[in-house]
Amino acid sequence: MKGDYPRFKASYSQDELVEHFHLDAQDRILLSGIRGDVNRNGAAVLLKSLLYLGYSPTDLNHDQADS
Repeated sequence: MKGDYPRFKASYSQDELVEHFHLDAQDRILLSGIRGDVNRNGAAVLLKSLLYLGYSPTDLNHDQADS
């Protein structure tokens, strides 16, 4: 079933980064309740990854050549 799910691209344009991964005011309010910079950053990555991909990947350590 390789290729059935959306994946991260190797690189993104500035416009794509803003479109898919920008933290808006609601995101910042949600994340402000999380203690510690590292935890907030991790939660932000998870939040935007889930919204972008539409699912939570089980393994992020795959080789791009495999896709």
